[in-house]
Amino acid sequence: MAFERLWKCAMLLMTLTVVVVAQEAVPLNLQAVLIKKILGFDKALSTKPAPQVTVIGGGDDIVSALNAAGLSAKAGSEVAGDAVYVAPGATAPKAASAKAGVISLSGVPGLAEKGQVAVGIGSEGGKPKIIVHLGQLKAEGHELSADLLKLAKVVQ
Repeated sequence: MAFERLWKCAMLLMTLTVVVVAQEAVPLNLQAVLIKKILGFDKALSTKPAPQVTVIGGGDDIVSALNAAGLSAKAGSEVAGDAVYVAPGATAPKAASAKAGVISLSGVPGLAEKGQVAVGIGSEGGKPKIIVHLGQLKAEGHELSADLLKLAKVVQ
């Protein structure tokens, strides 16, 4: 009986953990708007009216959201265009982004914190939070304005 109760508690905790993790993700339409704004603060891309974004590992939902936000997005498996969005579960093309000079972004903040992408979008206290990995950003040949960096969590 005690084992059964312990098992139920463990299952409840696992369920709650999954729900909390799912709530941490920033909605795709908000990610897309933030990505458009972030690219506007990129000194190399600020004059482009609709930067091209290649989505690696994502479905039509993020591609549609990016296009609706005024970017030119398409699904792909390789680094191409002006920016690359790395979807959850996809492998970040860290070296390829740096070699091609393409800025990398993701809605998985841990990828930016670990330097796998240059910019991550996460959530803190229920509000979107931008994470910028300066080392990866520099390796990709990009520079974001000081105005944006003041608002972001900056990691080395």
